[in-house]
Amino acid sequence: ELEGESFVWCFPAYGFCGDTTVFAAIKAEVTAAVNQLSPESKFDLIGFNSTVFTWRPTVVPANAANTGAAISWMSTMVPIESHCLVEACTTALGISQMGDSDAKQMLICGARTPYCNGQGGESYVQQALMTITSSNYEMTPLHTIYFSTNFYSGEEQFYQQLANMNGGTFRQVSF
Repeated sequence: ELEGESFVWCFPAYGFCGDTTVFAAIKAEVTAAVNQLSPESKFDLIGFNSTVFTWRPTVVPANAANTGAAISWMSTMVPIESHCLVEACTTALGISQMGDSDAKQMLICGARTPYCNGQGGESYVQQALMTITSSNYEMTPLHTIYFSTNFYSGEEQFYQQLANMNGGTFRQVSF
């Protein structure tokens, strides 16, 4: 339960070796949340894998037409293994910061620590934390949702740190 006037979701179109179970769980979570928005709210969706996919260049009203279009758009994404979280988060923050709402919230979904086009490891994780946090000049609360299974587990620390550094909350979803 988050209060706000403007919501931007940043979520991975992530699949590993053809397994898209995590992406299905993420889509279900984002769909349920978007469907619960008040029509007075504004929102946007940013998807990512090795590419950043922006649904709209700015937040839009959460009316039935826009929420339906956003959910349909999300269903067109093809999940792959690479997940360039840093680029997606900085894009999402830019869109959020362009909005005129005072009460902004950003939600970041993930199942793995940041990895992008061959870059990964602890130094990349620290770089991701610093880059995203320094891009958050409005100090918009960054709420993180970590999706875990037996296969995807033990990587929640990044999402906990990101939320803590940016005034957000952390939630873990087992699926």
